[in-house]
Amino acid sequence: MSQRSGNTRRNIKPELKDKVRKRDDYTCRMCLKEVDELKDQLQVHHIRPVEMGGRDRFKNLISLCNICHRIVHKDVERYIVPMRKYVDLLNQTGQRHTIDSIEKGYYVDQKR
Repeated sequence: MSQRSGNTRRNIKPELKDKVRKRDDYTCRMCLKEVDELKDQLQVHHIRPVEMGGRDRFKNLISLCNICHRIVHKDVERYIVPMRKYVDLLNQTGQRHTIDSIEKGYYVDQKR
């Protein structure tokens, strides 16, 4: 259990976190830093926060580095739509895009 926003809740299962990181090519979907470039572990973020009804579901999770994770938490609502679109586009096309390119309405082919 962890403490967030004054509420106690369970942690995301490690197997689910690993599955999300693999789907996201072990890369922060905001800054595109790969796990090998990061000082800290690649974090898994709820696209729709638990406090807003989000759940520990594969399509509601995304990989972020520590710095980008903090940036997102400063304005969570701003990032819900582009992050959801990222997951949808990945499922539809198999291509990974940056959150920035989705937010601006253009998509860069991120084949790796």
